[in-house]
Amino acid sequence: MRDLSLNVLDIVQNSITAKARLIEISINECSEDKTLLLRISDDGIGMTPEQAQLAAETHYTTQNGENSGYGLPLIKALTEKTGGKLEISSAPQKGTAVSCLFYTENPYMIPFGDMNATVAVLICCNPEVEFIYQRSRNEKSYVLDSRHMDDILGGCLTQGGVIKRITEYLTGQENILYGGAISNENT
Repeated sequence: MRDLSLNVLDIVQNSITAKARLIEISINECSEDKTLLLRISDDGIGMTPEQAQLAAETHYTTQNGENSGYGLPLIKALTEKTGGKLEISSAPQKGTAVSCLFYTENPYMIPFGDMNATVAVLICCNPEVEFIYQRSRNEKSYVLDSRHMDDILGGCLTQGGVIKRITEYLTGQENILYGGAISNENT
């Protein structure tokens, strides 16, 4: 996949397929350490310890079907190319958490992509799932909780124009993280 936001989309789709009703996406950047920690957790059906250990192996899938089993191995390879690592923790009927540590100064670090649009589309296209999106950079952070948005919008997360409004909100929050301007290295 060409950017990090597409990898997030893929992992979140795994969570949705695993019947998650709450998905948390957390992105924490540290300029001093030159790291980016991506964490996606869910309350889906989870995996056994054996399944979790195999989940990042190419072609391994807990789903029946073809063209499966590529997302986690791909993001594992991407993290490792930067000197980072992927960790998966899971328990049956408790959910799964995928943590990816990237070293951002490594030349193999992939572009960030349009994470704001990705999160907005996930929220609007999956109204049955609650999302918490947390983003931090050094000492600044923000949180977007779809449960609160649903209250504000009167349960109309799928209405036209909502994706644009969510994306604009996230872009504004991101501007604050970067001191008023989005860094070119993260777009």
